[in-house]
Amino acid sequence: MKDEKNLCLNCGTELIGEFCHNCGQSAKVKRLSLNGAIRDFFSSSLAVEGPFFKTLRGLVINPGKLFREYIAGRRKTYYKPVAFFIMLTAIYIIVRSLINYDSFGGNPPPTDVPENRKIFSDASFFMVRNINNILFFLVLSIGVIQKLFFRKEYRLIEYISVGFYISGFYILIGLLNAIISTYIIHINPQINLLILLILMIYSFYSLHRRKNLLSIIKYPLAAIFSLIFYVLMGYSFSLLIVFLKQSL
Repeated sequence: MKDEKNLCLNCGTELIGEFCHNCGQSAKVKRLSLNGAIRDFFSSSLAVEGPFFKTLRGLVINPGKLFREYIAGRRKTYYKPVAFFIMLTAIYIIVRSLINYDSFGGNPPPTDVPENRKIFSDASFFMVRNINNILFFLVLSIGVIQKLFFRKEYRLIEYISVGFYISGFYILIGLLNAIISTYIIHINPQINLLILLILMIYSFYSLHRRKNLLSIIKYPLAAIFSLIFYVLMGYSFSLLIVFLKQSL
């Protein structure tokens, strides 16, 4: 019987040397950490190599399996979460620019807003117009709220890696929304928030796989609080930017 400690965490092949001769992953895979995430960002976040479509397929069919396997050490099998998020954000920005997508359907910001409320209206407009610039708050929100609701299963940095995957997939949905809105029929941006809520519930259930009553209640609650926390952080950031612009 093979010693599990001497097996590759990515493909299960018996290790001989410092790297797996089957898939190439390092024999020494450390637990996810903040330092490791930063190193991954600088080393591969802008790369286009890797099993991107396998990762995308996993996020559609069984996201929980993808999350668990990546956290457990299968780092060569899936596209790295930060790289996945960065690449899809870049694609979204490029495509949005090329098709000249306007999330407000060409409508300008309202002008008949009372002066004491104008900054709040402008902040809302700024937030929707610059949604790609504040999606990191979604990553952080998913990580923090999951840690609060399911604190014993994984560490915060591991939940944040899940947040990068979910947010990256949400960006892809936003990209499809932009294309449909531009060429077929305009879709209200608020529909995206409903899709995001469903996506988070599905992902949380798939990750934790608990079917008791308390957990069934926790999944939608965690998704709702993640969404609220994300909107609050994104809106606060937008309000700050608008305030600074008006102050200059």
